[in-house]
Amino acid sequence: MGGAAATLGPLSDVSALSALRLFDGTDRAALEQVAVGFEELPFFAGDVLYRQGDPGSSFLLVTAGRLAVLRVDGLEEHELLEAGPGSVLGELSMLTGRHRMATVVARTDGLVLVGDDALFDRLVHLVPVHDRVAEVIARRVAELTAPVPVALADGTPVEVRPLLRSDRGTLDDLIQRQSDETLRRRFFSPGHPGPRVVDHLVEINYLDHFAWGVTADHGEAGVATARYVRLRDDPATAELAFGVADEFQGRGLGTLLLGALGWAAAEAGIDHFTAEVLVDNLPMRAVLAKAGGVPEVPSMGTVHVRLEVAGAKALLDRRAGEALRLAAREVVTAAGLALVEPG
Repeated sequence: MGGAAATLGPLSDVSALSALRLFDGTDRAALEQVAVGFEELPFFAGDVLYRQGDPGSSFLLVTAGRLAVLRVDGLEEHELLEAGPGSVLGELSMLTGRHRMATVVARTDGLVLVGDDALFDRLVHLVPVHDRVAEVIARRVAELTAPVPVALADGTPVEVRPLLRSDRGTLDDLIQRQSDETLRRRFFSPGHPGPRVVDHLVEINYLDHFAWGVTADHGEAGVATARYVRLRDDPATAELAFGVADEFQGRGLGTLLLGALGWAAAEAGIDHFTAEVLVDNLPMRAVLAKAGGVPEVPSMGTVHVRLEVAGAKALLDRRAGEALRLAAREVVTAAGLALVEPG
């Protein structure tokens, strides 16, 4: 961190937390349990608290002052936002194991609290904090990410963008339109999934659970989704799932979406994909094979396939891959900055 004169010290007063809107509704006993893990760090205008590309093993909670979050692309520097009291910065590196994705520079004098990954895990499990995180992530992703126009193999134009909570109705409509055979291949059962399943499909944090949605007719109709979910016991691996409307099957959407997931996963620090596929789901098995998917011996009617993220990325041409990479990067960045309060 910058600021040669700044030194870390223990948090002196839990009221520094209770004064922040982030912790509204959190009882004092819970705050005291979190507070003991923080250290205070004063900063001064012009200090660099961390730099893009640095290894990251801590996060910052701003209690006073303003900080600018900057990202460097080539020779250009972009200010993503200004963070004020109540903002949390830097947790993305802990969640993904990747280096810092942005630089944080002090605009004014102020104070941050510094915590490690274990403390961050405790913090986001405080119920009021967790709920606010989810809301801000969804809002920021909606603000930062524009749909990516892509043409299917037959020339049909579609748009690809991250799936949001607000897409629940569109997703439910897509599922309701699907045939029993399509549902069987997706959910391993011909029946329509219940509301709780649909709710789960839009509970996305864009780091451990990422989903793309595809629309046609200028965004009016949802025609496909694809997602990965990071494995808890193997953070560099994620499981895949796809859902494509009957009328859009066999038109290259599966290949497009597997490639799109590859670009998103690479931004989130994922190296491998796995998928459980019904033995008779030959179209999906063929798509996974295109990306170098290696199937295991079938068991109980399903086959387990493992593939490298790099193989999935290679399914897309350079132009489409770059556009989706940039869109995914914005989403991952937004997820990492989701606890930021306006400066």
